[in-house]
Amino acid sequence: AYAAEALRTRVQMASERVKADLLAAVSHDLKTPLSTILFTLQSLQKFGETHDAATRAELLGLAESETARLSAMVINLLDVNRLEAGALAVRPAPTPPSELVVQALRRAAPALAGRRLKNEVGETEWPLLVDPALFESALANVLENAGKYGPAQSTIELRAGREGDRGWIEVLDEGAGFPGD
Repeated sequence: AYAAEALRTRVQMASERVKADLLAAVSHDLKTPLSTILFTLQSLQKFGETHDAATRAELLGLAESETARLSAMVINLLDVNRLEAGALAVRPAPTPPSELVVQALRRAAPALAGRRLKNEVGETEWPLLVDPALFESALANVLENAGKYGPAQSTIELRAGREGDRGWIEVLDEGAGFPGD
């Protein structure tokens, strides 16, 4: 009983550490679009009369894209929370890997600008049994991280494969990766 309680305590402590680390990373990621939106709006408010139409349009476009990025981050956080609470229904459906990749690439496009993409995921006869919306969201997040943390002008490669009855999609990039094990 003592060993089981000690194990539960260690698992709970590790979970709290992961949550704290996630919160620190998320708070940093939320600050960037918020700062950009604030700066853009302040610039338009203070200097709007001196900006030409093209500059105003560019600033408004930047604010719009950062707002969309911020919205996507908040939706992802809420989805993770609902998944953990068991409140988000997972609806697996047979989905071609190429469809998942196309949608994720579209969503991650801003973060992938300046990177070379090598998409080796072609049309396959075998689908993956996944929740398409959740899988596409997760894949887009991985692609965004590859674009965000990989070196400029680096290559990001996508591949799909199948071993027995299990299929997979992988993202290979030239980033530093995770430290440690």
